[in-house]
Amino acid sequence: MEDFVKLSIYDPQLACVKTLETSKNVPIASIKKIVSKQAAAAHVTNYHFECDGERVNSNGLLSDVETQDNDLSFVIMEDNYSGHSARVHVDRLEQIIEEGSSNNGSVFLNISKTSVEDESDPLLDIYPSVKPEKCVEIISYSGWNPPPSYRKLSGDLFYLEITLCEGQSIHITVWTKGFYINKTNENRFNPEPVDDKPCHNHSLVGLLSEYSELFSERYTQLITGLFERSSLYNDSITLPRYPWLTVQDDHVPNPQRAGKFLKHNHETEFLLQGKERDWNQLIQNSRDAPKTDVNDRMNRDKQTYEIYSKFVEAAIKGAVEVINGNIPPIDSGDNKKTQMFIFNHIFYSFSMDGRGLFEDCGGDTAAFKSASNDLLGVKDFNFADIDGLYTLGTVLVDYRGYRVLAQSIIKGLFEEEQENNMDIVYGSLDGEHIKADEEFHRLLLQAANKLNIKPHLVKGIQDTESVEIATHAEIKGIVGTCGRHFILDLYGTTPRDLNFVGQNDLQCIVRRELINSYVSKLAAEQDTEDVSQFNFNTDLYTNTETEEVEEDVAELKNLANYLLETVERFCEGVIDGDCSPVDGESLCLMLHQQGINFRYLGKIAGLLEGKNDLVHNICVSEMISRAIKHLLSKVLRETDNQQMAYAIQEFLSCYFVEIETSTISYTYATLEESIRALIKDHYKYELPETLPKDLPILRAICKRSGIQLKARNYNLSDAPAILVEDIVTLFPNVKHSLPSSQECEVLVNAGNTLIKRNQIDVAFGLMNQAKDVISHVYGEVHSEMAKCYRGLAEIYQRSNNMEEAYNYQEKALIITERTLGIDHFQTGADYLQLAKLGSKELTDSIVKYVNRSLLISRLITGPNPSISDSFLFLSKYFESNGQEDDALDALEKALANSIDIHTEDHPINIQYYQLIAEMYSKNKNEEEVLKYLQIIYTLANKHFGSDNELTTSTQVKIQQINNKNSAKTNVVGSGPDLSDTMRSIEIAKAAMKNNGW
Repeated sequence: MEDFVKLSIYDPQLACVKTLETSKNVPIASIKKIVSKQAAAAHVTNYHFECDGERVNSNGLLSDVETQDNDLSFVIMEDNYSGHSARVHVDRLEQIIEEGSSNNGSVFLNISKTSVEDESDPLLDIYPSVKPEKCVEIISYSGWNPPPSYRKLSGDLFYLEITLCEGQSIHITVWTKGFYINKTNENRFNPEPVDDKPCHNHSLVGLLSEYSELFSERYTQLITGLFERSSLYNDSITLPRYPWLTVQDDHVPNPQRAGKFLKHNHETEFLLQGKERDWNQLIQNSRDAPKTDVNDRMNRDKQTYEIYSKFVEAAIKGAVEVINGNIPPIDSGDNKKTQMFIFNHIFYSFSMDGRGLFEDCGGDTAAFKSASNDLLGVKDFNFADIDGLYTLGTVLVDYRGYRVLAQSIIKGLFEEEQENNMDIVYGSLDGEHIKADEEFHRLLLQAANKLNIKPHLVKGIQDTESVEIATHAEIKGIVGTCGRHFILDLYGTTPRDLNFVGQNDLQCIVRRELINSYVSKLAAEQDTEDVSQFNFNTDLYTNTETEEVEEDVAELKNLANYLLETVERFCEGVIDGDCSPVDGESLCLMLHQQGINFRYLGKIAGLLEGKNDLVHNICVSEMISRAIKHLLSKVLRETDNQQMAYAIQEFLSCYFVEIETSTISYTYATLEESIRALIKDHYKYELPETLPKDLPILRAICKRSGIQLKARNYNLSDAPAILVEDIVTLFPNVKHSLPSSQECEVLVNAGNTLIKRNQIDVAFGLMNQAKDVISHVYGEVHSEMAKCYRGLAEIYQRSNNMEEAYNYQEKALIITERTLGIDHFQTGADYLQLAKLGSKELTDSIVKYVNRSLLISRLITGPNPSISDSFLFLSKYFESNGQEDDALDALEKALANSIDIHTEDHPINIQYYQLIAEMYSKNKNEEEVLKYLQIIYTLANKHFGSDNELTTSTQVKIQQINNKNSAKTNVVGSGPDLSDTMRSIEIAKAAMKNNGW
């Protein structure tokens, strides 16, 4: 059993910082991390521990420290500063101030208090913020740097100039013993300490707190707030999020910001000189880690995820630098399409047809799609996880109209002395000759077995004999100088989609999810669990010469038919209400989960037309946003930097209103014409006469094209719809092969399945296991952890432990905001669910959460049924609290939203009329009751007929009121009984279904 010790940590003044019980096997470095997460010591960086007067080895383990009774006391002892450690200390203070002033991608704490009556503009409310007061105005490195040589001999490391909130500027000497305020001013250098105030401290926070009461007060407030809030706000996320809207602050002089900018440029030069990490070696080392048991696999997943995350982040930064022209190409020539780059030991190339390889099958568009297919192939082989077979770290970055493929570099591949020793030994370089190295073939046969690929014979153009290939002929196998077997160009890992067989459709392949679904179906039909026996020839209907076995062709046609059946089943599910996407992102998720490619959007839109207007409109908007990205990308590639903002402004405005353009060649009419033609050609769909011109389509366009706008009230019907100053920046859209932990996915999916089956106890155990595994592999702030917390919230809700359910749902919401975005569809759903779990004591918060959910819903979709559902919940909540006027107001808003979606006389509105009538009945307002009953009767009679139960029962209620009024009776309770409202609503819904609504 693992030994534990009780550890107490004290600061130099012997005040206890932290007491904890921990394992003896914990590294001392981890104890330092614990110290940094305590408010009192967050700023402390340069120290060591002492125990019983002896220095503790900072690189050792806790078990190295001798103890008699498993009770240890550590004292934090100050160390002398070096130039590096002093800069780290200053950076730590800047980090604390930045974190304390930032919401780190979540606005949950700062949501403005709104009421159900508020009709504010969603773009103005999307970023509510309550920023704390500044601790200091500016921290900057002084212009008196570097210290003269004689001062270096006195211990001076560098100088700071800090502007306090009181308006005073002070100069600080940073020396080996800490920090002190000197007598320097802007005109005269005097490094001697000032005389009039306490001026020396080992920490910068300590010095400023002693010197400035305002700093001391505000820093205390900031650090207290920072550490009182959940750690979910403070922990870093894996990859940066790029919102399409932002609150743009005024641009004011800031030496601190300028220093960071110059530091970034220095780092770029540093990396250009080859001072970088060997990403490929790090990635492959993590893949070589043991995976014998669960603990091994968890540690391997953690290691792989950590290094791959850093690789993806580095690849994004490098791709942006490449596109911005800051990295020189490694090859000569003016053709940008063919240029290649190496930066930070990552290889970059443009996904364009620079060498004419796709000239006969779509050109740049085919090259663009080929890169996506290559990434999917990398994911497939990573999932197969064959020992001895390696893929490259791969990232796709779309930015400023370009797509850049970023890959880790096989050691020796770009070294002249190694080039001749690293030939392709499997697959083909140019289609002329196809090779099949025996060892590669053995490894790839194992992968093919897992990926349902059928080994087959192929022949190169210049080959006289066919060779057997385990995957597809375009693959490239290389043995690195390290002896590892690497595979590249994996864009043919799944077979062709035979529903698209045109010459420009060569990149139309089926998705892995569809193959998994299809082979599972075949296995079930043949009563077997072995799905590996159902395989496909991935070179059929490509430019590769392969034997066309009749059975292989038939199976591929069956797969294509199964895809069409899947599309139809999806549409049936949408029409029946089994699945309901709320925006393009949720639609994409649902389609891909079922193995449906986005090229079927036109077919889906056609099948849903007139049957589900909401999802039909989402399909139309998604096709438009993708077409606009295609057209805008070409505009951006052809636009000089100085004209970029003007080109974007004109292009966006041109979609919404008629304007005069000078930077782009499009007009309002020609842009719409191009969009229609592109969608007709690619999606085989004719757009409706009127195109969407609202906020949801603006959001979709900006997110798809990587455009960030200033948050303001946009009137998209007034010319110009967008101003030049609204264009804040362009951001990269990223696709990557970041690996996921299968252990995490299995536990979370199994737990959610058991929750649906109401097997709560078993589900609770699985979800708690999942929580531990996710925390170990990914850290706590990850979308998988949000799923886990959602599941735990539902478990506690079903167990009637509403307090714990609320706590877990709140955690899920914070993580979702930070990892998926503050206007993501799941964020809106999480806000609504949090409101439903709140107690009556949280009335203000519940209304605030519902309003936030409504705000997000309006922004991503516009009027939709979920808005009415939210108002219905709010109405019931108000009614249970005795707030009948608010409840009635919420019902009327639910009705108004339904009318916006459908029409005023649509039968779906009957349920809202019923609820409003019931509310007026409870208030004894018979005049209003009669008014709404007459509307219900008119609608029921029109749509369901005079013999329908709802029609006749409503007529009886109307007659009761009329009889009472004619008799002028005042007997309380003699009016119609509307307590059966829910029964009436069910009758209406059944009648709608029977009549095909």
